[in-house]
Amino acid sequence: MNEQSNGNGIMERMQVRTKHTEHQMHIQILGSINVNRDYGYASELRAPPAVIDWLADQPAVLKSAASDANYYILMDAVEFDDNTHALLIHGEPMNHEKGLLLGVHASPTVTQVFDYAKQADKVIKMDKADAMATAGGEEE
Repeated sequence: MNEQSNGNGIMERMQVRTKHTEHQMHIQILGSINVNRDYGYASELRAPPAVIDWLADQPAVLKSAASDANYYILMDAVEFDDNTHALLIHGEPMNHEKGLLLGVHASPTVTQVFDYAKQADKVIKMDKADAMATAGGEEE
């Protein structure tokens, strides 16, 4: 849904590594704007153990931008109508029909991720009430 090819033939998307470290998610945003990687942007975000465990159980279906191996799954940056944010990680339904909806709090790293996602046109808008109903009322 949130993919298009840039002039370099890179399929633009946000993705998260399924297996990384015990407390962090590794995020790649592939795009035509190079910030800290040749392919765009990469960062790490702390995540609760339940999220890390869920990620580890998901089959990796997307190639790393830094290698030819499949280590990643699709992720969307979400901006709600009340200006709060979340990450929608696609996979087996956990708390959302498309996978896992992870609320995030503003921090320097989260702000960087969303700033780059906005520059790369990778942020989707959602109505928070609808998203929370789909997520079973849960917010991380």
